Amino acid sequence: MTEQVPILEFDEDRTAITMPDPYQIGVGVLVPNRAVLCFFQDVIATLFEKGELTVLGNLKSEMGNHPVYSYSLEGNNIAVFHPGLGAPMAAALMEELIACGITRFMVCGGCGVLNRAIEAGH
Repeated sequence: MTEQVPILEFDEDRTAITMPDPYQIGVGVLVPNRAVLCFFQDVIATLFEKGELTVLGNLKSEMGNHPVYSYSLEGNNIAVFHPGLGAPMAAALMEELIACGITRFMVCGGCGVLNRAIEAGH
C-alpha cells in the first residue's frame, strides 16, 4: 500500500533537498553565534584599518563579495557584517549568516527610530 501512496513512505534521511550550507564562509571557519549587522561602512572600514577586525570569509552575491569579520570584545568574538542596501539583500544575507550558525543579531543603522522623543542622529 505504501508504494502506491508516496506520502506514507518514510525517509530516514533528515537533510532537505535544498539544504543551507553551514560552510558558506569557508570550511572549518568558526563563526561566532552573535553578530552585529552594521549599515555604516565607514565604521567597519575604520575598525578594519585599526586592526580590530579579522576577516572570517565572504558571502557572495551578484554584487561580489560581502566580507564577514570577527571582532573581539571582552574575550568574546562577535561577527560584524555590512548587510547591503535594501531589505531583500539584507534578509537574504542574514539568512546565509543564520545557516552559518549565527543565532543572535543586533542591527545598527541610520534609518530612524521608533521612539519619537529621540532625535535623528542621536
